[in-house]
Amino acid sequence: MQIIKKIWWILVNKAWEVLIFKEKLDWKKEWYNIPKWTYNENLDKTLWLWLVREIYEETNLKNIEIKDVFNIYPKYYDDCISLLIIFLVKVNNFSEISNKNIGWDEFIYYYKWINRKDFIKLSTDDFVDKRIYEILKDYFDLL
Repeated sequence: MQIIKKIWWILVNKAWEVLIFKEKLDWKKEWYNIPKWTYNENLDKTLWLWLVREIYEETNLKNIEIKDVFNIYPKYYDDCISLLIIFLVKVNNFSEISNKNIGWDEFIYYYKWINRKDFIKLSTDDFVDKRIYEILKDYFDLL
């Protein structure tokens, strides 16, 4: 059975705020999102290199510290398992955030640090995937 590995990050600053961004994924709607990607390689030592590279590509951030696995969510299908792995990543210098390194097919244009008060004002409909909202809710509930 095939295992699809999806990697997501909760990027936090020194105040434990979370970095989210606006992304336009169709011509009608903009959603909040977090950095993520599908990992096609074996889960081995190269995963850390991919984490750093992907965070840099989507945010231009270099000075980061991968803290821990925040959670793992399996989802079972008839022909595969989707394994969603969420990492907690500390951003040590966030003045360099930009979208200059993203691919031609990504439309990230607005970055924002949010705290619990900001998050409470948002709903699942504000996010590209309701799981992002749920993951961030879990994070803020732990603070």
